[in-house]
Amino acid sequence: MLVSHRHKFIYFKTRKTGGTSVEVALEPFARPVGWTGTISEETAAAETEAGIVGARGPGAGDFAWRNHMSAEDVKRRLPAAVWAGYRKFAVIRNPWDKVVSFFHFAHPRLKRADPETVIATFRAWLPSADKIGEDRDCYWIGSAPVADRVLRYETLERDLGEILADLALPPVDLPRYKAKARGPRRVPYPDYYTPALVDHVGTRFDREIEHYGWSFGGTPAGVRDLDGGALAAVASKSAPQRVTKGETP
Repeated sequence: MLVSHRHKFIYFKTRKTGGTSVEVALEPFARPVGWTGTISEETAAAETEAGIVGARGPGAGDFAWRNHMSAEDVKRRLPAAVWAGYRKFAVIRNPWDKVVSFFHFAHPRLKRADPETVIATFRAWLPSADKIGEDRDCYWIGSAPVADRVLRYETLERDLGEILADLALPPVDLPRYKAKARGPRRVPYPDYYTPALVDHVGTRFDREIEHYGWSFGGTPAGVRDLDGGALAAVASKSAPQRVTKGETP
């Protein structure tokens, strides 16, 4: 998660939504002006007058500010004026696709397996799995979302470009992290499911599905799958300057 006091935004980090890539790309905006440190996939928490960078990577849970922390915890730790006055956003993803991504992240050895083995393992795992990537608490409090805006994973480049423009920030390059968990022999996510498993995920993510209008197989046509393809630069017509890793605008 990130808090930028300089640019007045809060970024909630959700699960299996390209969150680390977005976090790394936006981190310079939460660092002091002129900061030239190294930005990477793993980092300790940092809190300065410019903002807050949540810890990510192994051991992140040992820090008060950390990735995937709940929105309620973020709210509790911030001054009321900051919470009320800053723009808040998160990335969301089709729940059925998200669960497949979470499964592969939890079973890295399967990236070399044949599709039949992968699908059979998924179907055996899902009915009794305790954790399947649920993260409503990262950007909801109680029965409603607290993010002012959500960026859809399926259109992440466009949506991120739009919110950067709204914040009068320059475009950024999205690095690729955790993008090869499914391996080279990718299978469309609907092929993983039986009708019963479709209903199972629908029950686990019922509030998100209703609120955001998700549907099974509902990835917009012509949208690149960021889980396996290169993440391109986010373009913004309103801001010509480009930010690269390690430079603070």
